[in-house]
Amino acid sequence: MDRVSTIKDVAKLANVSISTVSRVLNGTTPVSKESSDKVYKAVEVLDYKPNAMARSLISKKTMTIAVIIPNLSNLFFPELLRGISKAVEKEGYFLIICNTDYSSEKEEKYINQMLERRVDGFIIVSSSISNEKLTQMLKGKTSVVFVYSYADFGYNIMEDGIKATYDATKYLIHMGHKKIACIGWRFKGVNVRYMGFRKALEEFNVDFRNEYVIDCGYSKEEITNNTIKLLKMKDRPTGIVAFNDDTAIAIMMAAKDMGIKIPEELSIIGYDNISISNILLKPLTTISVPIHNMGINAGKKIIQIIDNSISYSDTYREEYIPYELIERESVKSMDIDS
Repeated sequence: MDRVSTIKDVAKLANVSISTVSRVLNGTTPVSKESSDKVYKAVEVLDYKPNAMARSLISKKTMTIAVIIPNLSNLFFPELLRGISKAVEKEGYFLIICNTDYSSEKEEKYINQMLERRVDGFIIVSSSISNEKLTQMLKGKTSVVFVYSYADFGYNIMEDGIKATYDATKYLIHMGHKKIACIGWRFKGVNVRYMGFRKALEEFNVDFRNEYVIDCGYSKEEITNNTIKLLKMKDRPTGIVAFNDDTAIAIMMAAKDMGIKIPEELSIIGYDNISISNILLKPLTTISVPIHNMGINAGKKIIQIIDNSISYSDTYREEYIPYELIERESVKSMDIDS
């Protein structure tokens, strides 16, 4: 097997010191053009690859960013990752992807492992860990950008979830629906989408019914089973606000299996506008979030924080991105006969 070239080999071939090679490759201090040209020529001849660990010892940076993400099977998250990757790799950083499957135990384990690896920063998406725990684990220890996550410090990127779900619920109300359910998750914690749902019902004097509030978890099986129970009610809802498109699509499939027509007998509005939502047999009316751009913003922000040593340890900032309600075919006006 061919021997891997070292920085000593480059210095010898270029007839310069090892420190000169290091300065040229790291760009730390000016080096004469003659010496630089010799080093670059030697690097090319020897096909020299700088040792990442050695460089990190010099620069105090590993050039890695950990992305803690809950579910790669949900099409929202791969699209978000594409945006993050586009932003950080352009600046020479690499991503370590940690998929938690919505497990707070897994998430805590990954965060500790990434801290041990001394990653330069974290992007934490839709965390399953409490605000207090996140603060305890990360505050003052590393650079962090949150996406749909809440801690007592840091920089959080999201749309205005209260207003967006308020608008989704208001849309159903304006379409004549008075029996409106919501299906989502995490009702025991901070749930801005649930808050928006409640706000719209209250402002437009639509009855809130506990039996129409379904905390179903994340799996398709849980969503399906809870949807079946809801739609078997004698006085079932005519409209459902789903807290993401994955949930909305599972609801649509369960309703179809029960022989319930959409939107003739049941209207559904989703949230996210993932790519598949527009190619269903009944394209989904949904809240559209610029997922890719959100990822780019998160990637740019973590680089800015790392490179400029910005601290958000004593403050909490939110960056709201725009959203749009997209009308398609999954909602029917109650004023139109079936």
